Amino acid sequence: MRKVENLDPARFHDKIKQTGSPGSASLARLAPASTERGDSRPRGNHKPLLRVVSAGSASALNTDYTEYEVGQQRKMEPSDEDGFLKLEEDFPLSSCQQRIVSLADESEDRWLGPMPPEKFLSEFLSLPQSAPNKEICFKSVATAENIVDMATRFIKAANEADLPKLSFVDASTSETRHFEVLQPAVVGVSDMAHVRYYRAKNGERKAFVDLGYSELLVECKGKRSDDAFNDHDQDLHGSWRSMEPCAWEEDPDDMLPFEHGTDAARATRGQLATYATAQSDSQFRTHSFSLFIFGPFARFIRWDRSCAIVSARFEYGTSPSNYLADFLHRYSLLDDKGRGQDPTFASEPCLEGDCPPDIVEQLHKANQQKLTSASLPRTTELRRVLFPDLDDWNMYHPHIISYPLPFVTRPPFGRSTRQLLAYNPATQRIVFVKDYWRSTAKGVFKEGDIYKRLEEKRVRHVPPFGHGNDIASQKTIDCSRWVEDLPEALQHYRMSLKVIGTPLQEFPSTRVLVSAVADAMEGHDGAFWDADILHRDISMGNILIAQDQGQYRGHHAPADEEVDNIQAGSGLLIDWELSTPVHSKQSPYERTGTWPFISVALLIDGVGLPPHTMEDDRESSFYAILYLALRYSKHQGGDETLAQLRVFDEFIPRTDGLPTGGELKEFLINDTRPYPITFNPPLDGLVAGAKKYFRPRYTFPSEEDKERYHKFKARGVDDELLNEDTYGRYLVGLDRIQARGSWVAFLRDKLKEDGWPSKDFQIQKLELPVTAYRKPKMWYYG
Repeated sequence: MRKVENLDPARFHDKIKQTGSPGSASLARLAPASTERGDSRPRGNHKPLLRVVSAGSASALNTDYTEYEVGQQRKMEPSDEDGFLKLEEDFPLSSCQQRIVSLADESEDRWLGPMPPEKFLSEFLSLPQSAPNKEICFKSVATAENIVDMATRFIKAANEADLPKLSFVDASTSETRHFEVLQPAVVGVSDMAHVRYYRAKNGERKAFVDLGYSELLVECKGKRSDDAFNDHDQDLHGSWRSMEPCAWEEDPDDMLPFEHGTDAARATRGQLATYATAQSDSQFRTHSFSLFIFGPFARFIRWDRSCAIVSARFEYGTSPSNYLADFLHRYSLLDDKGRGQDPTFASEPCLEGDCPPDIVEQLHKANQQKLTSASLPRTTELRRVLFPDLDDWNMYHPHIISYPLPFVTRPPFGRSTRQLLAYNPATQRIVFVKDYWRSTAKGVFKEGDIYKRLEEKRVRHVPPFGHGNDIASQKTIDCSRWVEDLPEALQHYRMSLKVIGTPLQEFPSTRVLVSAVADAMEGHDGAFWDADILHRDISMGNILIAQDQGQYRGHHAPADEEVDNIQAGSGLLIDWELSTPVHSKQSPYERTGTWPFISVALLIDGVGLPPHTMEDDRESSFYAILYLALRYSKHQGGDETLAQLRVFDEFIPRTDGLPTGGELKEFLINDTRPYPITFNPPLDGLVAGAKKYFRPRYTFPSEEDKERYHKFKARGVDDELLNEDTYGRYLVGLDRIQARGSWVAFLRDKLKEDGWPSKDFQIQKLELPVTAYRKPKMWYYG
């Protein structure tokens, strides 16, 4: 633990004023040379415009996300025939552009290439030996004068080729400013029955394809200079080993990174990432493909949760026998699995009667509440999805869900956790579903195995596990044949919990909020002391408030005591995927948690991190209470609310380790004055008491205090008197923080006090900037 000097409490408010409100000057700029753990690759030649702001309105799409603001975009004009852009005066980004550029920055270094197009085709779209070649002439596309004309000509040429199970439609929605309904210029579908039509404002009949039913996405740009990548003019027919500058016999200092660093290129990559995310989140996929066409050139892209493999650019309009025609021909001959469809998900809707009508209504209602806004409402249907058994992953349990799924604006890479409801016909109950791509790194355990151990040790306030395991043969691609220094592969994991709860931020009163956290932390104590499990990711998104489970069972559902006996309103601790045995060794470069709630001890230094401890998780639960009280309860904070929210998003990038933060949280803990925002008497007392509870972690007595204490102790001074000494109080405080049940007892004592409002939930109307969202939980996966 880094030693922290005793701090003047007045400095805390001075620090807050210096950083300003989330809408003002940025706290930190992301350094262009920042690197991830163990990664010495250059990070690009651009100066990112991403700035950290408050996580205030993150609940708009996903309540466990930290927000980031993009500053301004610079105007671009082509400068030379190689497609490099010169930057002119700044102009404000639209909200749509802000989110798109943010996604590009969040996806940095996940674009791998350039892979020679013929190698891309042979690796990912093998052609059956008996299949003849197919010629499609795209010369008219290459000579199109604008994007609209380019898309129209591409659709005509591709559809005239009569490709099996692959048709293209113009699904551009440029007339709308809704980010959530943006689509690429061209969408390929396997069945035209999924295409819907509507009248645009100008009376034109336009197509709309819900990306939950899309197959192949095609993004069109008008000029070669719209390319988002650099090929370095290397021999595209040679070996493709690495995207490192050292892979070519050129001076690394003269090499440009594969990812173009201009704002225009970043915006284009953001668009590509946006479409890929919307498609993969709306469906059940292992991977997907897309086409990127810019002027007379094109690239292939293969997506999965670890990276996007990008082909080298190629000309497609020179002859009917071209890479683009070959790609479409090969793609059309792929089966569903080859195209990336998850075989554990049914390709056809359920039959009427497969699910009770009242259950059907609940599934669709829950799904529709999460669906993003669109000018053309989404329609849903029921589909079957299989859940692997906990003890035998080759055995599956069918469940029924509402489809297509909602999606949020996030990078297409990483764990991509999504949560939904499903009906289990075997138990005739609705269950809570979690589907994600888990780490396969050493020391990371399957979440179902953690739940099994917690159940064996009878840990309270943990929801009972249903079904779940790794899905066989569904890992992200192994790129080690081509690229070095990549993260470990991710494994697709799907599981269910038997209990339904509401997110913690939907608390009806602050008393329910604190009570739910107290319950969850009681479960945390039981896991730590009885099951030898440390959670390591306490946040507002990982605590649920249990609902009345009776409303989620069919009329003839058999009794299930472990579900039926759960008290409505109690807190449940979920998301144990990052947990670890208490005494396991942790890497000094490993940081887990959700950024706004990570403890000071884990944030304050980016090099040589201390081990994640039980005390860190307790501190995180305090930040969850305070953050939610600031955002969703009645108080008179005014402009001060924005300043206090700033505490949770302090983010300082480093080139020599992990990003750091926590200094504002440290000031908060060490500030002995009353908190500047008044909630209600019991909650005000809780905030003051919690600061005092955690203060021994960050305020150290002087050497003189230590010497005086030990002199008194050597003289046989009574322990009660010793504990009144400065150093004695410090030791008592440390013992209290580390004692079983002490934090839960503190919270429950506050709950016994009078003065808690019966209903004080209120969304604070804060003028926060439009943002994109990020959830940096596992730092070694970004």
